[in-house]
Amino acid sequence: MSRIHDTGVDTWGFDFVPQMVASATGMMKSKGLENRVWLGDVTEPSAFTPKGINVPKTFDVCMALGVLPHIEDEIVALRNMAAVTRKGGRVLVEFRNELFSLFTLNRYSLEFFRDQLIQISELKSSHPEFARELEQVSDELQRYFKVDLPVQRTGTEEAPGYDEILSRFHNPYRLDGIFGEAGLAIDKTHFYHYHVLPPLFASEHPELFTTLSLELEPDPSDWRGHFMASAFVVEAVKETG
Repeated sequence: MSRIHDTGVDTWGFDFVPQMVASATGMMKSKGLENRVWLGDVTEPSAFTPKGINVPKTFDVCMALGVLPHIEDEIVALRNMAAVTRKGGRVLVEFRNELFSLFTLNRYSLEFFRDQLIQISELKSSHPEFARELEQVSDELQRYFKVDLPVQRTGTEEAPGYDEILSRFHNPYRLDGIFGEAGLAIDKTHFYHYHVLPPLFASEHPELFTTLSLELEPDPSDWRGHFMASAFVVEAVKETG
């Protein structure tokens, strides 16, 4: 938010974590700006019109980065964002890339092959005569992937680990529906956090992995991003007034 302001763009924003609000408030105050950050939840319409803070009724751009993968009701969040975006304005939303699982060669790959591509559970229901054989296939698939990676990230009683909180993946080819329901039309997809090799090679070839991965970052439209980037930002246009 502070960096965007430095480019000459007026910015306002909120977060549902008090510590993040305090940090952002401090950054904005250091630039002489008051009442630009507040506590709010993207799934609550009232968060976009905070009491006691003079914010525009509509914005040219509305952004949510690192937010939607961790909330239950994405449609509500997108509708709320669209509601405060002017007609013809832009909505930018970050997602975790489900298709990256085809490149990782780990337990995410196994789950994607089994549940999304082959759809073993559905096949067992529609073809019970092959149920046992399909179970065998499911078990045999494990030998082709590093199912012990990535290591499960657990937390404590006070703070759950990353793998213990909601963290959704999305297929970049299958997002038109939820954006359309919010009155938004997808215009572009920007891929980022590229991996030049499957991540299991990162520890064995750290310099190669980091250097060559960073060389991919300048082109967020590279078609390989569909598979080699772990995240992407959807840029959508508000179609209605």
